[in-house]
Amino acid sequence: MQKSLKIEYALLSVFITGYIAGSYITPMLPNIADNFEGDKDFARAMLITPSLIVVPFILFSAILLKFFNKKTLILSGLSVYCISAIGMFLSFSESYLLFFRSLSGVGAGLVTPYATALITDYYKDDKKDEVISKSGISTNVGGIVILIATGFFTSLYWRLGFLVPLACLLPLYLIYKYIEPKKRSAQHKYPFVFGLIFKKEIFLICIAYFFIMIFVFNYFAGISFVISNNNLGNSIQSGIAQSFYMIAALIANLLLTIIKRVSLYLLFAFQMLFVAQGFFTLYDKDLTLTSVYFASFLIGMGYGAFFNSMLSLATSYTTKVNSANAISLMVASMYLSQFLSPLILSRFSNLLNISQYFEMFLIEGILFVLIALFLFVKFIRGNKIKPNMHQV
Repeated sequence: MQKSLKIEYALLSVFITGYIAGSYITPMLPNIADNFEGDKDFARAMLITPSLIVVPFILFSAILLKFFNKKTLILSGLSVYCISAIGMFLSFSESYLLFFRSLSGVGAGLVTPYATALITDYYKDDKKDEVISKSGISTNVGGIVILIATGFFTSLYWRLGFLVPLACLLPLYLIYKYIEPKKRSAQHKYPFVFGLIFKKEIFLICIAYFFIMIFVFNYFAGISFVISNNNLGNSIQSGIAQSFYMIAALIANLLLTIIKRVSLYLLFAFQMLFVAQGFFTLYDKDLTLTSVYFASFLIGMGYGAFFNSMLSLATSYTTKVNSANAISLMVASMYLSQFLSPLILSRFSNLLNISQYFEMFLIEGILFVLIALFLFVKFIRGNKIKPNMHQV
């Protein structure tokens, strides 16, 4: 195999781990709720705790980038994922379980931004967008395997699901063997990662992504409970449902580069419409398992490539030197919204006296239709998103 392909496969293998700090445990949530006194509240804490940890740790890892190369940081993060998996499997108290689950947030703070940053080190222009698109495909394929594996192992013995992150051993080996250590980060114009917030375009991209993710994450947080509450199945059906999301996301990432050539506004508008229809489908008193799978597929078609779309856009406003900081900000906004989403939507649903996993789906569907209409108007009027020529 050519060296260039080995490098590309090694880089893409890291993205198999994309859901480990997030939704990989969603098939386990009903089991976690049944086996601990905290019930559903503790299960939700298990889901969102890494999101709280990863945001400040991204700031810390940006400082570490001045002393260690990206390869070292990624290898460290993948190792932390494995330690987290073993620790959760061996933990029988809520406090220890949350501690080891939080370690996956540390791992994500090291792996997620710098895996993509390595892509920007090795590739540029159209090739960069191509490999970023492939990274999304790798994340989706990895997500399909990981979620099905989590559901399957959980059905055998629910604690076995905690060991699924040991899949990180594969990218750990490939990165160690095929990726050459790059020099430590060059002098940034924005030496502190949040300095890029003062660039208007980066700030607006992160804010827009943050608010959209607040509502989209309700799918990931609620899908297992939707299946359980409607007596449609168990952890296996939950894993399969999210696999439909991943399959659709894979297709969406394949189409990303094609649609992107027409208009980013048009791309974003279609993504929002798919998400809206997915939530409308979940808003059904006579919900069936087929409907859940279909809704998952629709949301995957809409949101599955959205992060990569926004990520590619954000890095186009920076130089290679500052791309790692832009990626870190995007990842921080993603995990911060994941942490705040259940809290905000729970408070909002209590205020309106509605169900977070029923009527809220209708509200979210309407919201995404309105966003799509706004984007369609931008497209019809001929507006374009154009990165500045003088990047930072």
